[in-house]
Amino acid sequence: MAFSDDDNEILNRMEQDLLNDAEFSERLREFGDHAEPAKPASEAAARNQNKIELSWSPRKAALGGLLVLIGLAVLLTGVTIGYSVLGIVTGVVGVLLMFGGIYVVINSAIGGKEHAGKRDKGSEPSGGSFGERQRKAFDKRRRN
Repeated sequence: MAFSDDDNEILNRMEQDLLNDAEFSERLREFGDHAEPAKPASEAAARNQNKIELSWSPRKAALGGLLVLIGLAVLLTGVTIGYSVLGIVTGVVGVLLMFGGIYVVINSAIGGKEHAGKRDKGSEPSGGSFGERQRKAFDKRRRN
């Protein structure tokens, strides 16, 4: 469906207004450079203060996944036993195991600062986290 002449005129005026807006143009340029729009220093400091760094623990994630699978097997066993007390208790235990596994997986990603203190000094390469190194490499390639 094509726009009417009035719609085209309104869109052209909106485009011209946006192009003439210096603040919007600057934000658009920053966005094009994959940088965050400039924010006041106090707002940026508050954002960094509330930032939680995530550190995944593969062992805990695997343990949580294993608990979910074991819980599913126990739940299915409880269902096949039937409507007896043993079947209901087995099913409830299976559900609790699955929720416990999900809890372990979720908590394997939280508390990066706690894990960071337990690492050896040589375990983390210089230059920051993996994401920071990737961003620096991307920016470097983009400048060249």
